[in-house]
Amino acid sequence: MACTIACAATSAITVDELFALIPPATERNIERIFDLAPAFKALANDAEFVPAFLCRRILELIESDAPHQHAPQSWLIERRGPVLLRMNVWTPLHQTNSMRAREARAYSYATAHDHNFHFLTVGYHGSGYTTEIAEIDGASLTGVLGQEVPVVRREVTSLGKGKVMMYRAHDDVHIQRPPDELTVTLNLMFYDREHISQEQFTFDISGERARVIGYPDGVAASRCALFIESAAAVCGEESIDVLLHGTAQLELPDRLRVACSKALKELNQEAFEQSLERLRRGNRGLIQQYVAEQRAILKQS
Repeated sequence: MACTIACAATSAITVDELFALIPPATERNIERIFDLAPAFKALANDAEFVPAFLCRRILELIESDAPHQHAPQSWLIERRGPVLLRMNVWTPLHQTNSMRAREARAYSYATAHDHNFHFLTVGYHGSGYTTEIAEIDGASLTGVLGQEVPVVRREVTSLGKGKVMMYRAHDDVHIQRPPDELTVTLNLMFYDREHISQEQFTFDISGERARVIGYPDGVAASRCALFIESAAAVCGEESIDVLLHGTAQLELPDRLRVACSKALKELNQEAFEQSLERLRRGNRGLIQQYVAEQRAILKQS
């Protein structure tokens, strides 16, 4: 389950020193990630670290001729291969209904969701958001919306300054509530193909079981699926070969393989039918559902 990790570290280390302690991918597992918690806490002990980073980014934004694309709530600090260090800013919600709704979506407030990567998180500034933590068997998820799986509620806690927690890919589900004051957290995120090829989901956990109800708006798979369909519309038939290639790539998230097929449906009927055959190789629940629906439509036409 997601857990708080007691860390007594009082000294501070640099980003380079932290990354030097991260084991290579072949040796990286839950236990080794857990053992990094004291070093991650030591990075957060540096009160000047985040302000210095933000001042550099502001200066770059002001002086650069190239446009910048920054999400107001999340900033990438460092990326080395599949390991990312990210800063998140959490704010109280505005009082007006329209602003509250937009902010709640942007920050995933009040939305139960999982992640498709292991990560450590530490409170850096402010009193912290409150989070409700539950546990499911992520391996049992097929990707079909509406699927229900057993859920165990673990705890309600907050991520105050200096507190370190660890979350496991797919198995840990949490709901974040807005903080009472501006809060900053750091995430140390560990990606690998085994996990990122699986979806992230949003859940209804109000009952005795967790029910899959959708996908987080801000995750990469949501943005990439939209890009594939939009880009294919611009490229036209020149994109057929690459889209067919995408439908056969088993390491891709299911939604991206489906997006390639959906784009082909708008471009070329023969290629679209080929895509359905390719999707059937190594398919999971979401693809099974999509292929069955499309086969039924083809029979009716």
